[in-house]
Amino acid sequence: MKSFAATLALLGAVLLAYSFTLLPYKNEQAFMQEYLAMRSGQSAEYFALRDAQLTAKYSLQDFGIEALALGILAFAFARKERIQVSSLRSRAAAIGAAVTLPILFVAGYVFDLMQAYERGEFPHWADSMGIPLMGAPVILVLLWLWAFANLGLASCKHRPNQSLGAAFQCRRNWWQLTNAGLWFLMAAIPAMYGQYWYSLPAMGWVYFFLSIGASRTKENSEGPQ
Repeated sequence: MKSFAATLALLGAVLLAYSFTLLPYKNEQAFMQEYLAMRSGQSAEYFALRDAQLTAKYSLQDFGIEALALGILAFAFARKERIQVSSLRSRAAAIGAAVTLPILFVAGYVFDLMQAYERGEFPHWADSMGIPLMGAPVILVLLWLWAFANLGLASCKHRPNQSLGAAFQCRRNWWQLTNAGLWFLMAAIPAMYGQYWYSLPAMGWVYFFLSIGASRTKENSEGPQ
């Protein structure tokens, strides 16, 4: 496990370092010349030009950071003799996670928009950031409501440091497991494209829902089936 984690981190570092040696475009002068000659509304032409001129710089940068982060996380777990992830240590920690995770996810969303602007993913005449940024507070409030609504399903007598595997032992946890599964998909799909700013917060949500399920296991197992 340690060798795999080290290899993954090294690969990420190499990809990241190599990305800094590349320019964003194959011929930046030709790209800018054609771009500046375009008129407002020629978005399709701009995207075609950008796709033709774009190098692998940004893709390598994203995959490099993602691999480096995953390698570091894997190495942290590999240091333990027995890998066993426990649930949140207290109800206060669960509340803290319910507050923090929506902020991290929305921060990733805003980072995505800002990075897209910096990388020239849309032309200057397109109003591509205003409306999405206005939606960020709405998304944040909805995620907070969702997190605390699900936290309310947890046992009032929060049982700390339960193995996350306990969440799978009670059939009444189907709702929490469904949520965890959906967030796992929301982590895996962006990871395929190097979008670590979505994948890493989404994995935090997976842990959050499994942790809630694990904390409810004893109460549910003792209740009527």
